[in-house]
Amino acid sequence: MTDNKPLNFFAFAHSLGYTKDHDIMNKDNERLYLPFMVNRNFSQHMDTILYANEMNQRPHLSKQMQFDYYFYSVRKRKRYGKWPKKVTEENLELVQGAYNCSMQKALDILRILSEPDIQKLKDFVYEGGNSKK
Repeated sequence: MTDNKPLNFFAFAHSLGYTKDHDIMNKDNERLYLPFMVNRNFSQHMDTILYANEMNQRPHLSKQMQFDYYFYSVRKRKRYGKWPKKVTEENLELVQGAYNCSMQKALDILRILSEPDIQKLKDFVYEGGNSKK
């Protein structure tokens, strides 16, 4: 790879799945190769999910061996996948703090609470302070 761009796992996934550039995996770049993230990338596509499953079952393999497996197994093709985004709810932290629960439990509780219930919860948790009007 002749570019001076910093490498990340997207560069490795792109090299493995589309450009088929084997030179990207050298001794200097081997430490930048993240097997978990590359496996996760290939697990999002129907044609490569079984390859990702094979690598997930063999975490003891070296980074070079995992790279070579993908390099010689995966067909050259453009793959577009959407990475899941973190769930953000407006009152999630409020419910987590009030009920001292996990994010998943707080999401379940938020589905049950009505708008007046949330307002009561805000009033109950409100700690006061100087208001700037």
